[in-house]
Amino acid sequence: MKVGLISDSHDHVIRIREATSILNRAGVGIVVHAGDYCSPFAVRELARLESPLHGILGNNDGDAYQIQRAFAEIGARLESQWWETELAGRRALVMHEPRGVVDVAAAGEYDLIVYGHTHEREERRIGRTLAVNPGEVCGWLTGIGSLAIYDTDDHEVTFHDF
Repeated sequence: MKVGLISDSHDHVIRIREATSILNRAGVGIVVHAGDYCSPFAVRELARLESPLHGILGNNDGDAYQIQRAFAEIGARLESQWWETELAGRRALVMHEPRGVVDVAAAGEYDLIVYGHTHEREERRIGRTLAVNPGEVCGWLTGIGSLAIYDTDDHEVTFHDF
């Protein structure tokens, strides 16, 4: 299964639309957002996704209640700042801030750890765990929107800039 990985959209509606187009064309089975939508209107833009959306809160998501309502409006799920799940047989952890990511990965409990916060895309293998920061959808810091697509079959990730 292909899994769309995004983070740090920070209200940039145009880049959110670009990211959803890329993910829809790629035919991902699910999209995971690692937080920092900022406002409910940014979440509503994610309704353009043709696959289910599952996200967590980030440190810049001011009104968690309204963001949760926006998620419910578009039929998506929102967790707090850590979410443990299984994606097509791969054990995954989604967190916003990468605090302790090396130690958590070294424990070997997860195949995939997804995080955001730094706005810098990264792919790191720690033992059997693949730790991925898809970068920033918004492009506010780098000038480039970024996302990643994780393939559960080959345990590899590819990045897409826009």
